[in-house]
Amino acid sequence: MLREILDQTAKRLNGLKDQPGVEAELRTTLGNVYADLGEYDNAVAMHREALALLRKLRGEEHPEVASALNGLANVLSKQGSLGEAETIGREALALRRKLLGRHHLDVAECLGILAGLFRQ
Repeated sequence: MLREILDQTAKRLNGLKDQPGVEAELRTTLGNVYADLGEYDNAVAMHREALALLRKLRGEEHPEVASALNGLANVLSKQGSLGEAETIGREALALRRKLLGRHHLDVAECLGILAGLFRQ
């Protein structure tokens, strides 16, 4: 039943085209729930779309874009797409270091995801 609700909600997101920030946030949330359910293909698709929306809305160098990259890397890691997860995770790390400095908690989060990749 939860899967049906998620799928129906995902279909309705197209109605938010005039609110890209809200759409990106909802896609990220749905992507995280899909990942928690083991629905990695849907999770990756949601995270990719959220990232594309945020890049268009905020530009390439914005904390929200870095968070979206990190979220995508995390889901790709869970999916088993380790090479792509590493590439995107490194991009998220570099952007967060640039925007936030080396000692920020969000930088540590990126490092944790990358460390998890190397344990697999």
